[in-house]
Amino acid sequence: MACERHAARVLGVLALSLALGTACVDRDPGTPTGVGGAGLGGAGGGTGPALRELSVRVVDPATGLSLEAMPVAIDLVGGARVELLTDATGHARVELPLDEVESVITHRNNRSFSAASQARIERDQNGDGFLELESFTLVGLFHGENETAVAGSILNASRNDSRILVTQTRHGLVLDEAGATSYTTTAPQLEPFSLVALEWAPVSETETTSEAVHHAWVVANHPGVVVPTVIDLDFGASVAPTLLSGRVAVPASPLIPSHARLGVHVLSGSELDSSAWLGLHTRTAPAAGQPGYDFEVDYVDLPGDSPTTHYRLELAGGGYSLVVRTGLPTEGTVDPGFLVPPHRTAPPGVGPHAWSTPIEWQVEPGQGAELRIRYEVAGQAVGQGLVAPGETRFATPALPSTSSFLPSATVDVVVELVEASSESDAPRRAAREASLELRSPLGD
Repeated sequence: MACERHAARVLGVLALSLALGTACVDRDPGTPTGVGGAGLGGAGGGTGPALRELSVRVVDPATGLSLEAMPVAIDLVGGARVELLTDATGHARVELPLDEVESVITHRNNRSFSAASQARIERDQNGDGFLELESFTLVGLFHGENETAVAGSILNASRNDSRILVTQTRHGLVLDEAGATSYTTTAPQLEPFSLVALEWAPVSETETTSEAVHHAWVVANHPGVVVPTVIDLDFGASVAPTLLSGRVAVPASPLIPSHARLGVHVLSGSELDSSAWLGLHTRTAPAAGQPGYDFEVDYVDLPGDSPTTHYRLELAGGGYSLVVRTGLPTEGTVDPGFLVPPHRTAPPGVGPHAWSTPIEWQVEPGQGAELRIRYEVAGQAVGQGLVAPGETRFATPALPSTSSFLPSATVDVVVELVEASSESDAPRRAAREASLELRSPLGD
């Protein structure tokens, strides 16, 4: 997302990607529709491969509900394609030679698409297949209709050229600008929220170090707005932060470049785009004489919130490894358990490449994380590709013929490892390549 890249570029700290995922569920009962197509083989007489039912369920991950009338396209070896719509139960069912399926894709116009390789299809005891795909909403993800304007002035900064960072507990990043004198945002009606502001200045940043000066923190709490509201942020009424230092351990792996930079970031919640930034590192540098990084951080506290600490390795040449831990940072040595990022081996270069160009990668084994392909337009996640453990190649399938999605000329692709979330922490994530461009099939 745009603010993710902003955080990584300007502050050298957390950039949390929009969490995307898939989950296995029990197949809903129902009568198969048995939609077929040319070139799919015969049902008897020994003239072709045996047919099995494939049931594709499309769900909204925000609600867990099945989605009706969603287009589903299934590609088979040899170029055959079957397109159909999900029924009232959110399923699209078809009989076909299951072993010849290459990939499946669904889309949500002007919102997102989700694709999966054949190996993601689950088989039951009868040999029939089941696959679940998520169709996530992009438009209005955090900013709904019941939003009210909030604005104010930035008062009494110690220097006219200081950078002013403003974040909000409902919508994340609001502003990070040198010499800013005002801000604007929105807030959900009748819901309490907080604004957190930091006056700061960068000192230096290299491939392995980062240093900044934090002049003052301001916190403004509000019980909830109904009409447009003015809330000034006055650095003359700043709050004293907590200061601490520590060390972060990193794994020894040839897939992690020797040149990497650590970022430490404290959020009011677990998601970048719906949390205020309560703390940032003021210094990070490689530890002397051993693998790891020393850090210094300051942060403010918001009573009643559930803060998280984000440890992020920015890799030279593009890529990252991110770990989120529940709670505030602590002194001493911390081993977050960074994932070793996957290394994309093909195609070479940034691109843009053809939409269906196969993407190939190398993964260090034994990490217990799922590899996903994430697609972005202008920093906004617009799709995902799902593969099975051990797979090292994925070709993005064509969108369903009814799609009017992806008008942009190019789509950025990130090969990412994502760990299943625990009860207390967000998933660990890691990606080696920062970007790979594919030509949008509907682009100019």
